[in-house]
Amino acid sequence: MVEIEKAEEQMCEMFYDMHLRLERLNESLGHSPGTIVWKGKDKKYSYWQYYRKGKQYQQYVRQSELVQTRQQIQIMKEQKRRRTVLRLFVNRMKKALRAMRINWREVLAAYEQKKMEKKAAEYQRQTAQKQAKDKKYASQYKHATDRGDLVASKSEEIIANLLFSRGIRYEYEKPMTIGNWHLKPDFTVWRRDGTMLIWEHAGLMHLEDYAKKFRKKLMIYEEAGFVPQRNLIITMDENGAFSAEEARRMINWYRLD
Repeated sequence: MVEIEKAEEQMCEMFYDMHLRLERLNESLGHSPGTIVWKGKDKKYSYWQYYRKGKQYQQYVRQSELVQTRQQIQIMKEQKRRRTVLRLFVNRMKKALRAMRINWREVLAAYEQKKMEKKAAEYQRQTAQKQAKDKKYASQYKHATDRGDLVASKSEEIIANLLFSRGIRYEYEKPMTIGNWHLKPDFTVWRRDGTMLIWEHAGLMHLEDYAKKFRKKLMIYEEAGFVPQRNLIITMDENGAFSAEEARRMINWYRLD
């Protein structure tokens, strides 16, 4: 059964690829290859005669452009031959898909959707990286996540990748104002019902100054109603490392997905 599904997937992928090639050939062949015709007294003037949508056109060709135009006609003839073969192949693949009870139009729509999603993801990745490079202390953001964010540590990369892989909406270092304080939580995350939580990861608690600032940050969050065990997630490195298993445990405990 698995082998059959794999064969069907390969068939659909091949069909989509052939369909794209046919579309590109159709676009490049805006009209028939045509031919060179001569007019005027003593057939002095040359024209490129071709058909587009059943209508005849004639385009004047200078003597200096004759060789290039003939080469273009030959190229178009070869493209037309390839298009004929490809069109026959695509039509046979449509019949094969119908025999497998697969709607070829749905195949095209599905692959187009995948292409759009891939393009959107790449745009998001490039935008996220540009924003990271524009940040103050941009050199600190060296770790690229699967979504395309640039984060400051390997531990944050682990958290971001898990959130992304499980389809949990999040923003990295989204600015937040609490009273007179302007903060940037490591992660602002949302449950499916729209409930917002903050996820702070402390990676350098062994440094006194860092630990002092982190504890101050937690006090500010508390003033705004963000408290642990409810809507404030706190994780820390242990012996300079952080495990994906701990991040999964937090995601499950706080019911983020």
